[in-house]
Formats: sequence, structure tokens, C-alpha cells
Amino acid sequence: MKHMIPALGILALTGCLSVNPVTLLRLAALDPLTADPTGMAVQMDLPDGVGVTDGSAFVRLQAETEGGAQFDEVFALVASAQQVWRIDPNEQDRFRAAQARAAAWERAAPDATNGSFGASFSPCRLGEGPAEDAFVSINIQLEPEASFLPLLSEVPILSLVEEGDMEALRPCG
Repeated sequence: MKHMIPALGILALTGCLSVNPVTLLRLAALDPLTADPTGMAVQMDLPDGVGVTDGSAFVRLQAETEGGAQFDEVFALVASAQQVWRIDPNEQDRFRAAQARAAAWERAAPDATNGSFGASFSPCRLGEGPAEDAFVSINIQLEPEASFLPLLSEVPILSLVEEGDMEALRPCG
């Protein structure tokens, strides 16, 4: 595949984010087309006063060929432990099928196939919300039993909310 771009995004947030370069190198070595979906996990270290909007966590797998074939599929993430999300077990077979489709395109035309893999969440405000000097960190696990790798480390919450306005963070629930 010419370009399988791993990415982690946060929906409904804006601002410049600094991504850990070592983790990006490790992510580049991850092949989302062969990775076991049961071993992938995203961990968010959220400050007090910040949650994840129900049903908003997902991973996305996209692929396209120069010939015009394409797909863009999202797969629900479910909380598996405190602040850790995994691909919903009910979505794992569909995820594997998307992996197989993209892998077949890659075998047929490796230089004419592009794709991306990413994860997104919509944050929400719990109670009075976070302190204005609070930080968010996001880590990703690439394989079962592997360590979580830092993707975003201690990003100021104000840099993530729309226009730096804490009121833009909608209430949870």
C-alpha cells in the first residue's frame, strides 16, 4: 500500500497538537491490515471534569485505489477498562473483513492503493468541567499485552477546546 497513514484524532476539538515522534515511527511499522483488532486499544488520561460522549468513540479504516474503488468504515470502540477503549467485539469480524478487502487491493496494486487508520472521540464536560490548566494524554496499544505508547502527552485542555473556550465543551449525558 502506497500510503497507509496511522492517525489518532479527537473530534470536536481544535488546536495544534504535538504527537510523540517515537510513537509515530512505531505506528508506521504497524500494519493495520494484519493487526489483530482484539489487541488494539486506546487509553485516554483525562483530567477530572472531562468524559467521553456516549457512543462517540470509534476507529476508522479507509482505503482507495487509483481505479476508484474505495471504502470508509467506522468501528465502534467500547470501554474495556477505566479510560481504555477497544474495538467492539461485535464489530471485529467486520473490521477483519475491511482489512482483508484493503489487503487484497494492496496485493493487486501496491503502488495504486492508499489508506488510513485512525481513532476519534468526542469529549464532554462532567460537572463543572476541568480546571483551565488541566492536561490530556492519549496512549495507544498496538498489540495484545504490549505496552501503551504515548501519542499525545500532557496537552493543555484549553488548546483542545474550540477557541480555547471551556464553555464549548458540552456536558456529558
